[in-house]
Amino acid sequence: IAIPPGVKHFVVKSDLVPVRRDLDLWGFLAHMHMRGRSLKLMAIDPTGTESVLVSIPNFYYGWQTGSGVSLKTPKRVVAGSKLQVVCEYDNSAQNPNNPDPKKTVRFGQRVDRTEMCHVGTVFSYVNDGEIIP
Repeated sequence: IAIPPGVKHFVVKSDLVPVRRDLDLWGFLAHMHMRGRSLKLMAIDPTGTESVLVSIPNFYYGWQTGSGVSLKTPKRVVAGSKLQVVCEYDNSAQNPNNPDPKKTVRFGQRVDRTEMCHVGTVFSYVNDGEIIP
């Protein structure tokens, strides 16, 4: 990624990841750095219908604990679907967490100088009605 300086709404979409078996999403862990604005995990079913599995509309770096989020009710993703992560960044001066809105920001590990967008998931697959963790 290369987030230009001063841009308030910069969107990056992941590649589409094929789902080969019916899955149930049980939880997730999302991670972005200081310019992270929002994050979505999308499912596109075989008919092309999009659904939001996870949405964090107001991402804030400071609340990340590393323990993730468990869902009360799992979300089914059917075989033949595709998963995609959509990340939005704010590299503007209006972002109070942005250490330097005048610099282009690239992917990397340094919280104050780089950005990333990761979504770890906890899925089980469904085999003839039986859930296999």
